[in-house]
Amino acid sequence: MFCIQNLNKLNRFSLLNLAFMVIASNAGTAMGIINATNPLEVVSATATFDYIAPFKDHNHKVILSIQGLASGKNLSFISNFIPKPGWGECFGLGQYPSMTTTPAGDKYVTIVAAGGGVFNFSHGCNVMGTDSGNSAILSGVTDPRIYSVTIDGNQLTFLQPCATNNCKDPGNGYDHTAYYAQWAVWGRQYNPYTIPFDSLNHIRYAFIGFDPVTGDIKSLDADADSWGFSAISRSMRQYPYMHASLSFGGWTNNGVTTAPMFQLLSQSDASMQNFANQAIKLMRLSDFDGIDIDWEWWSDYRNNQAPAKQTLKFFSILKKALDQAGREDAKQYQLTIAVNSGRDRILALQDTVNNVNAVADYWAQVGKLVDKIDIMSYDLHGSFLANMPAYFQANANFTGVPAGINVGQAEGWSIQDAVTAYIANGVSGKNIVVGIPLYARTMRVAVAGNYGGLFQNVIGAGYGDYEDGMLDYKCLTNPVSDPVNGCGSGNPIAGVTGTSFYNSSAAEPNLTIYNNYGKDTAQPWGYNSSTNSFVTYDDIVSAAAKAKYVKQTGLGGIMYWELDGDSTDPTKSIIKNTRKVLGS
Repeated sequence: MFCIQNLNKLNRFSLLNLAFMVIASNAGTAMGIINATNPLEVVSATATFDYIAPFKDHNHKVILSIQGLASGKNLSFISNFIPKPGWGECFGLGQYPSMTTTPAGDKYVTIVAAGGGVFNFSHGCNVMGTDSGNSAILSGVTDPRIYSVTIDGNQLTFLQPCATNNCKDPGNGYDHTAYYAQWAVWGRQYNPYTIPFDSLNHIRYAFIGFDPVTGDIKSLDADADSWGFSAISRSMRQYPYMHASLSFGGWTNNGVTTAPMFQLLSQSDASMQNFANQAIKLMRLSDFDGIDIDWEWWSDYRNNQAPAKQTLKFFSILKKALDQAGREDAKQYQLTIAVNSGRDRILALQDTVNNVNAVADYWAQVGKLVDKIDIMSYDLHGSFLANMPAYFQANANFTGVPAGINVGQAEGWSIQDAVTAYIANGVSGKNIVVGIPLYARTMRVAVAGNYGGLFQNVIGAGYGDYEDGMLDYKCLTNPVSDPVNGCGSGNPIAGVTGTSFYNSSAAEPNLTIYNNYGKDTAQPWGYNSSTNSFVTYDDIVSAAAKAKYVKQTGLGGIMYWELDGDSTDPTKSIIKNTRKVLGS
């Protein structure tokens, strides 16, 4: 029995579903069973429904599909948009059916008429008009959703691809997080519906724009956002363990570094509060459950300008607003941040002697405000460090570095140095997430030396793909001109195929050299003698070593930048193979 005192425990979706299920129950529930975990919900024993907003489609439609039923006569669904007369395929009917829509709170109930015929569920249905109603979440951005489907009086469950393993969390108690870059839909042709949701438990959506003066948030690409949001919000219902955060910032935002933007935003309490309010509104509209701040202050400021006071105030405002929203919605909303992996940068925020912006116990305070701290433990070396010795971009530590060569030891540019610094200054290890790059960096060096370019002076960028000195991991493992599965063009192919690798599967003498300098550092590398290019990257072996370190050290998990760079071959995929380590 439904008690009136339980009303305050139900969110708006539960109340809407309750009303709709009463209607469905009156229509008959011969096929239905009672869901034991939610006795208010009438579901079909076998049938499910699904929908997608087709990738790169501009017709404002979703394709509704039914699984586990062959046919039916009466169909209705609840959505956040108002369907309009459409065209094309719809459940095998000879002509497109009429649809009658009635508002129900902030949702819409639509009855689909078969016109005396029968729906054939071996076909899907093109449901048009998804740019209407309440599907708009930002200017020009739509996130159409279908919440429930009823056929012949029986409410169907939403398709869950993870049901075969009882939707076990692939992180196994650890965060297994990846950044989805919305611009990847263009050059790399990355379809957000291909995100490996079965291997991850948290998506960071990069990036949402903002006005640094007012705090107003905005889309940086409405088309790309429409495709990305629809895929990720759908995954939040298909995979019960999934979390998703809106990410703001980055090194650059439409070609402009964001550190000065955050700096300006933080000068006004009103602007920061407005930012928080609008970000949380978008989070709620998209069914995401977190806010991520990627304030890369070091892109524009020296250590003696590290903005500790400003970031601390900003995080405090966000945390307070998220906690309030969580109380209102009976949910746990997360605040996460992306941070530097150099000990010198970490300590600069607490250096009250040399930095007027410092706060003595900065990290202890931040550790209480944020849920997870993502260490960007990559980009530690690259062609941007000309005239320095070539070294790894994501080294776990420093192993076998010859005397007299400085590759960041004094500054603490390594995963272990960064983790130690954070924990020593008040951050819980369980809140620390270690970053792994899904891309390679290349550096042109003066000579090969004795170690495949390692430790040789950098004189410029090596071969690249979308930009000089960089290429995706999938291009390194599959050097073909195929943006989805390999390289963005034919430009880097000769560079990759002409590279001699130093990794766990290399032939001698490269294997011995790798064991001496790269194995314990968790970094393979390569060298192309024709272009004098040193290549630093991660593979499934180095990523596994980092995952084992996370487990042994009691850290919070693994994070990747960025999803579209991973190999589409499951045997070479860093994400899929690292998941196995976390799950073991």
